[in-house]
Amino acid sequence: MSKHDPPTKPVAGPFEGNGVDWKTWETLANANLPKTYEPSPYQLPGRIAGIDCSRRTNFCSCPTACYFKCKIACSGVSRMQTLKISEPEQLLKKMCDVSPDPFCPDFLQGVFWQRDSSSVETLITFQEANWSSPTLASKHQVYNWSFTPMWLSYFFNAGRGTAWMRIEVSPSGKWLLLDNDQFAYLVQPGDTFKDLQGEVLDFTKPGDLMRINFNDPVDPSKGVLWQYLAQRVGYLDGTGKLNTTEAYKELLRRAQIPSQSFCGLCACCLGQEAIADLDIMQSDEQMLFTPPVQQELDEERMALLGFDACCHSTRATRNSLPN
Repeated sequence: MSKHDPPTKPVAGPFEGNGVDWKTWETLANANLPKTYEPSPYQLPGRIAGIDCSRRTNFCSCPTACYFKCKIACSGVSRMQTLKISEPEQLLKKMCDVSPDPFCPDFLQGVFWQRDSSSVETLITFQEANWSSPTLASKHQVYNWSFTPMWLSYFFNAGRGTAWMRIEVSPSGKWLLLDNDQFAYLVQPGDTFKDLQGEVLDFTKPGDLMRINFNDPVDPSKGVLWQYLAQRVGYLDGTGKLNTTEAYKELLRRAQIPSQSFCGLCACCLGQEAIADLDIMQSDEQMLFTPPVQQELDEERMALLGFDACCHSTRATRNSLPN
């Protein structure tokens, strides 16, 4: 499959061949939309046997990083960048700078944070995907999908150099099918969700994506297997200026929680609050591959910066010469 030839129907899984009967499926899904938010992140506990297993762990990072770089290089992908959540003008702006595909729906433009998802993925965009229509796209997974620099992330993301994600938008625009059996619900005005204690969540907003894996993808009435929120944290306005959201503030807070372990390895003698921090704190550093178009743009900018620096240096030299 090439970027310019996304499949019109799922190529494997429960919807292989015929695709989704959206009219029937949405009726079931809307009636069984989970109103209790119960995320179960794909991650290890914050510590195991006194070893830091959080998103900031240094455990086994060198050999797994080498494996990742070799695997990705074999896919023909290069120029991995290390950027920071705390520097949105670098990280978020860079992810937004690629011009949206003309067919990409407005509600999928910008940078989304995979809140409570896992320790191996953090930020994603959909706008640079190849949209063959307003309801169908194919995204090269290695690009504009940031991850944390830790061993589990390196293993998990090593195969993305050749992987593609199929994106299908339902006719109503309320649901997405990702790949073959993963769904996302577009939170609507008036929707309310509660935590396990029955308290209404104050951080869900219209436009958020509730990622849901159902026990039976064909029959949503059989319950939810997994869920988390994907929230927009940054976008460009009409002038090209980066705007961040309330969700970004929470992402930044988690990225700036003080580390609870020594050198990213030892996590001993910690209180309950510190242990809880290990589970949710985010790595400020993010690994990112920008799309080739963006890489070419960066090279042009650097060339211009180099030219300007050269001009400034020449002018300074001339000015310093005696008359």
